[in-house]
Amino acid sequence: EQFPNAVMLSRSRFLAAASHDLRQPVQALSLLTGALRRTVKTPLALEMVQSQQHSLDAMTNLLNSLLDISRLDAGAVTTEFEDFPIQRLIDRLSAEFARQAKQKGLRFVATTCTTIIRSDPNLLAEIIQNLVSNAIRYTDKGTVEMTCTEGNGQLCLHVRDTGIGIDPKHFEAIFREFHQVKAPGATKEG
Repeated sequence: EQFPNAVMLSRSRFLAAASHDLRQPVQALSLLTGALRRTVKTPLALEMVQSQQHSLDAMTNLLNSLLDISRLDAGAVTTEFEDFPIQRLIDRLSAEFARQAKQKGLRFVATTCTTIIRSDPNLLAEIIQNLVSNAIRYTDKGTVEMTCTEGNGQLCLHVRDTGIGIDPKHFEAIFREFHQVKAPGATKEG
């Protein structure tokens, strides 16, 4: 029984070390890509730089996920509940994602929500970031929106997009770890 725990700990340490060590070169590549974007002038070169940036963004998200998994496996994630206005979180995420959506030619909409909630703002932000990031990544045209509704003492945050969607038969499966669904006729998985 000790052996599986040792394997889990070893895996967690490897994931943490690998994701941490890989973040620095990815960040350096991202900075170089930004500098390159400012210097190239031809449409084809700009398109290639943009494609490179999308790949770097995907790699950054993957590394962040690996780090999160290693923290979860190690039991290093603790919740810190506090009362805070949800609009603070919406504003922060809106600033980040409006730029990403605009770069991709998408419209990003976030509604105002004045509710005070009790949650862990950092963990909640990670969940919403993941949803909005995926919405932007897998939407080729149209809109990504983040809205909230309140009722019966609960606040619901909604992330909607005009992407390809998910067939209802896959709804249960999408919550499995690392599960991806490929829609018929789609060029990428989501």
